[in-house]
Amino acid sequence: CSPTTKAVKEEKTRLEDKYPVLKTLPPVTVDIKPGSSYRDTDSIGLADPTADLYGGYAHGINKITLVENPTIEKEHAFRHEYGHHVQDYLAKDVRIEGLTQRGKSWQMLSAPYVGKDAPTILSDYAKINHRELFAESFAVFTSDKYKQGTLPKDIEKFFDKMLSKRVENITSAGAEP
Repeated sequence: CSPTTKAVKEEKTRLEDKYPVLKTLPPVTVDIKPGSSYRDTDSIGLADPTADLYGGYAHGINKITLVENPTIEKEHAFRHEYGHHVQDYLAKDVRIEGLTQRGKSWQMLSAPYVGKDAPTILSDYAKINHRELFAESFAVFTSDKYKQGTLPKDIEKFFDKMLSKRVENITSAGAEP
C-alpha cells in the first residue's frame, strides 16, 4: 500500500466519522498514478487542460485520480477531488434563505467569489468557477486544522448546513445533469 493510498483511506475514514452524511454517498474509486502532476486531458472546459494538477475527478463515474507526489499534501488533494463528488450528490439539496432555485443555491452563493476580478478567498484556482471554489472550500473546511472564520460566513453556513444533514433525512442522491 503506497503512502498516498494509506493517507487517502485514513482521510476518507476521518471525514465519514466526522460527517456521517458522507457515508450515504455512492462509492468513489481512487486511482493513484506515479508522477508529479496530472494533466486533465478529459477536461470539458471546467479547468485549464494545460494546467499541472495534483489530481482529477471524473463526474458520472465517481473516480478520483491522484498523483503519487511527495511534495503535495495528499489529504488536501484528496479532499479537493472528493469535494467534487460531494457537490455532485449533496450540494444541490441545500437551500439557503433567499436562494430558492433547486440546485442553484451554491452557484448563486458562490458568484461573488468566482471570476478573474473576484477577491481571492482561497486561491486563484478556486476562482475558476463555482465547482473549483466548492472543491477548494470543501478541502479547507473539512481539514482537521480548519479555524472558523477562514472562509466567508456564507460559505461556512452552507457547508455547516450540508454536512450536518441527518443521515435519515437523505432519501436519494443523484448527480446534477
